[in-house]
Amino acid sequence: MNRHVNIVKKRNYLLLICTVLFAGIMLSGALGQYKASPKILAQDRTSIVYNKRTTNNNAKNDSNLLDDLNKLYWYYSVDQTKVTKLRKTFEYYNSPLASQSEYFVRRAQELNIDYRLVPAISIVESGGGKTTCNSYNAWGWGGRKCYAFNSWKDAIDTVSSGIKEWYWDLGMTTPEKMANKYNPDTPQEWSSKVRGVMNQIDQQ
Repeated sequence: MNRHVNIVKKRNYLLLICTVLFAGIMLSGALGQYKASPKILAQDRTSIVYNKRTTNNNAKNDSNLLDDLNKLYWYYSVDQTKVTKLRKTFEYYNSPLASQSEYFVRRAQELNIDYRLVPAISIVESGGGKTTCNSYNAWGWGGRKCYAFNSWKDAIDTVSSGIKEWYWDLGMTTPEKMANKYNPDTPQEWSSKVRGVMNQIDQQ
């Protein structure tokens, strides 16, 4: 009887030791994983930062490439021969609008109007922007009100669009046809001067 009890005690004691050892092994593994976690997290963070930097660099490179393509499109989509002719004419009159030559041609192409028309009117009305009736208004646009614009591009946009809508689309596609409406006081003189500048642009 006592022998049986001793055997049971030994078995229970061994079972307890095994349980403690198993628990220790499990706890040791957990602690090891816990200690390793900061390294893993650091590696993950490094990977994330690296990937983020790589992504940002790729996005930046793509953006630069897109900018370059836009510049090429901006340049080659405009007839540079026309731009050169227009710039030379503005420079002949010492006009501040010479720097806007490409923009004049671009807007004329987009609106499908004669690229010489709006620049020629500016030269007749104000020497190409040298004596404006209001800020950036080289065309006397608005008649007696003489509208003010925020920039040369703003003025070119407004005047070109206005010429397109209120003259060109109504069949007034030449200075001669526009004169009675644009300058009713001296239509023949005005149209003759505008035509002369348009011819001058052609000859550059």
